[in-house]
Amino acid sequence: VAEDGRIHTHFNQTDTRTGRLSSTEPNLQNIPVRTELGSRLRAFFKAQPDCELVDADYSQIELRIMAHLSGDPHMIEAFQSGADIHAATAAKIYGIPVEEVTSDMRRKAKTANFGIIYGISVFGLAERLGIPRSESKELIDGYFSTYPRIKEYMEESIKVAKEKGYVETIFKRKRFLPDINSHNAVVRGYAERNAVNAPIQGTAADIIKLAMVRIDRRFEEEGIKAKMILQVHDELIVECPEEEKEAVARLLTEEMEGAVHLSVPLTAEAHWGMVLCRFGIAYVEDPETGRRLPTCNRVRFGSILEDEDYLQAITWADGEAKAVYQAEAEAIAAIDRPLDLQIVVALSCTMCPELVTAAQRIAAENPGVTAEVYDLNHFAALRDRYKVMSVPCLV
Repeated sequence: VAEDGRIHTHFNQTDTRTGRLSSTEPNLQNIPVRTELGSRLRAFFKAQPDCELVDADYSQIELRIMAHLSGDPHMIEAFQSGADIHAATAAKIYGIPVEEVTSDMRRKAKTANFGIIYGISVFGLAERLGIPRSESKELIDGYFSTYPRIKEYMEESIKVAKEKGYVETIFKRKRFLPDINSHNAVVRGYAERNAVNAPIQGTAADIIKLAMVRIDRRFEEEGIKAKMILQVHDELIVECPEEEKEAVARLLTEEMEGAVHLSVPLTAEAHWGMVLCRFGIAYVEDPETGRRLPTCNRVRFGSILEDEDYLQAITWADGEAKAVYQAEAEAIAAIDRPLDLQIVVALSCTMCPELVTAAQRIAAENPGVTAEVYDLNHFAALRDRYKVMSVPCLV
């Protein structure tokens, strides 16, 4: 603990092979998010009095970089259109309209999207998804049929690494791979996976560093008192006076999205709150009134409900996030004051019935509250009703 009564980490510029910053003594980049314990730990990270934390992170930056590096037209089109990339991938793999994609199909496509970047095998994908190897093979084959240029990019990256002994990020920063021509198949396979992944992870690391420089310059030029206090890979956390939070959120989004121009847009989302686990706000627009309504995006309801305006709180849950949303349900259940709120709970089947119960209890006790419950498999009902401006966390 430092003299100011706060814990300060040490950031290391050159400790990782990917080029990312690392954090030591203590490591503040490794606080769990999806577990109850992780949520409690993150609650210890508090802003100073009269200040708030503003959090901004890139959305699917590595997939976007993959689309740019590979030049795959189907993936580029999906990102340029603003489509849900995992649902779009599932629709193409299974040969169905995107409206018919189930949450299970989307989950499998999401795992394939991220797993293939890291060179996941048929066996590895089968283990992760709990499916037969034959289905895993069909999924991977379908993926490469859907995005053929990605397969070509992977093969070309390995070829270049074997010829030159290194690969590069789009900013020409090199990652040397001395084992790429090893006679040991296991060692060579590891180097080949790095040949594919290093330009992607390395470029992501380069981009957020450029964004940090741009943000710091804007803070100085515009006399903003905010300070960057933590970087967690694709995420920046800033502490600022309460009156600056909206301006800082806009600034972070602008500079992170404008750090580099790729063939697909970079997307960043900014949220704020008093503690690390209570960020909001994304927006949806009510087509009938034109009002932009804050939504609940990986936040605790206790923070977002402090807004005096009419709020639309949308929360998503699946099996992985169940513990987080149970904590969220407790936050709703603890509210004991009059509210003017519409709570929309979109659940993957019945993974978190506690959240439904809490929302319905609040609605029953408060005349100004309406609780609507949707099955995530039928997201179209929600999508058709509201024009989504920033889709909250489809995990």
